[in-house]
Parts: sequence; structure tokens; C-alpha cells
Amino acid sequence: MKNIQKIENVVKISNSYKLALNNNNLTASLAGLEPTLWRDGKYDIFSLIAELKTNNTFVDITTNGSALLPFSDKFIGSGLSKCRVSVHSFDQKTYSRITGKNNLNNVLEGITRCSQNNLTMVINRVLLKGFTDDIPKGLEFIQKTNINLKLYDLWWVKRIDENYSKYYIHWQDIVSKYITENTSHTEVKYVNFHRNRIIFHLKNGGSVDVKQFNAEQHQRINKCKNCVFNNKCKETFASYIHVFPNGHLTFCNLREDIHLDLKPMLDKNISETELSNYLKSRFNEVIGSDWQKRLKETDLRFYINEACNYKCSFPNSEGYGSLWCLSSIRTNESWNTINNFEEEKTANNII
Repeated sequence: MKNIQKIENVVKISNSYKLALNNNNLTASLAGLEPTLWRDGKYDIFSLIAELKTNNTFVDITTNGSALLPFSDKFIGSGLSKCRVSVHSFDQKTYSRITGKNNLNNVLEGITRCSQNNLTMVINRVLLKGFTDDIPKGLEFIQKTNINLKLYDLWWVKRIDENYSKYYIHWQDIVSKYITENTSHTEVKYVNFHRNRIIFHLKNGGSVDVKQFNAEQHQRINKCKNCVFNNKCKETFASYIHVFPNGHLTFCNLREDIHLDLKPMLDKNISETELSNYLKSRFNEVIGSDWQKRLKETDLRFYINEACNYKCSFPNSEGYGSLWCLSSIRTNESWNTINNFEEEKTANNII
């Protein structure tokens, strides 16, 4: 399989990052495209999870759930701290139109089986306008299984610009229509640098989780305030640390041009201490002197491969511009997007 992260590199980066932050509670998040398709010689995804855990690192995964049911015993016994499953509709017809797959029932059965065996399960749901009538069915499922449903706004990228307004709907509209009447109490988890999290605990078990964009905080960060994508972005700079198969470590979903290239050092097989020192130095330059405080609120996410068995596109659209999955954005595309926007903006507005 081409364009994968080698197991030794993922482990080295994770350990070095943990050392740089002096963070004993670090979680390494594994994503893909579809991480369960990852292979590195004799190693599969469960081998990678086990290797990461040898340094007492917590590990979670984001998957489309297609492997959950056939490999449920392995997932349950893997030691994952959390398993996130992307389910973008609870209606089989709509689910098939979005993903190209007809396996919703198997995915939900896999979620149920894993949850019943004490693996923390979370359902991720990207909201698409015109395709949310299934939410009540989803609420029934999460209350029955007593798990968490996370609602996400559709994220803008240049590729879907023509379709964005057609399919965008804010999570507040869904909460008002479906969630509030089923809520027993609401909890807000505040953070200092990124988005606060609102949790709606449901009357019959389970919860619904959203993130609240902090425009004031966004404007206080120079890289966000002066960015060409300022009015389109939904995160603050360094809300996530992403590591891609090409060795790039990035700080923003929309600005992969701002990155650290780890590949030359990984190719030289430098030690974890050396890589940790490099990260500390560069984080101070790129993020600022408060980088340790900010990154302790940040997820370290590995995009371990560039393969997927789903297509995740708008139900009524075809072609490249219909593919909205954020994980499918590659570095060159982001760079081209930056270049296109630079032609439209003055130099003073560019980071």
C-alpha cells in the first residue's frame, strides 16, 4: 500500500511529542482516510495500537466502522481508549447515497457489540442540509446504547465551494429542532484556547456533543486574524496537530502550507530526544511562547494512510467537487488553494 506512515515513525513521533509536552496523559488519535485499511508489512492497525500503548500513551481511532463487526473481538481487546465511528445518516438509503455502501445495519451492530463490551464508542455525524430527518432515529439508537453522538458542521474547503451553502446547516438548528426536548441537562466544558464543548445529556441515556466556535478567541490569534480563510474557518490555529504520510506535521485544516517537515529527520533515524528538542524549538517559533499550554488542549492526530473504502460525497452531486470528507484533502491541494486565494487578496492579508 502506497502513502502510509511506517509503524516506527508513528511511534517515534508520538513518543517525541509526549516528551516535548511533558504530558503523561497524551492521546494519539489514529485516522485515515480509513485507518483500519492500514498495513505496514506484517503489522496491522491492532499492532500499531499495541506499539503506541507500550509508552503508556492513550490511543483512539476514527473509522467508518466497516471493520467493527467482523473484527469486534480485536477492537474490544485492543486497549483503545475510544472508538469514533462516522455515521452520517441513520437512514439506510441516505447513508448509501453518501458513502456508496449498503452496510449501515452492520456498522450499527458493530457499534452496539463493542459498546456492550465496555469499549467507549462515539458516533461522528457531519450535518448536511436537507438530510437530517433521520436524527430522531439516531437519538433512539444512542439512547438505547447509551453512547455519545457528536454533531459537526460541514467544513468549508475550496473543493466544495460551489456546494457549500447548499448543504451547510448549523448544529444549533438541529439542537433546537430535535435535541432540546430530549435533554435532561446541559454541560459545558470550557477550554482556554480552542472551542468549548456543549454536551446535551439525554433523558433516556446517551448524549449529544457539539463544539462552540469562539470568534473572540479566534481574532486574538494573529495567524487566524490575518489568515485568508479567516471568515471560513471554524477552529483556532493549533486546535489539532496533524501528521501525514508525507512526513508533514500541520497545525490547521485549511493551512497545510504552514507545516514542519519531519521526513528528513525520520529518514536519518534521529533519536526521540533529538526529535523532541526539534519539536519544542519549532513549536515555539510557529505557535508562540505559550505553545505547551495550548497543545495540552490539542489532539495529536495521525493520518496513517491515504486509502478508503468509502466515498463520502454529497447525495445529489457527482465528481471531485462533491467529495466533502476533510480527511481526503492532501497537501498539494491545500497549497494550490492558498495560491488561488493569494491572487485575490493583498499581501498584507497573507500570513
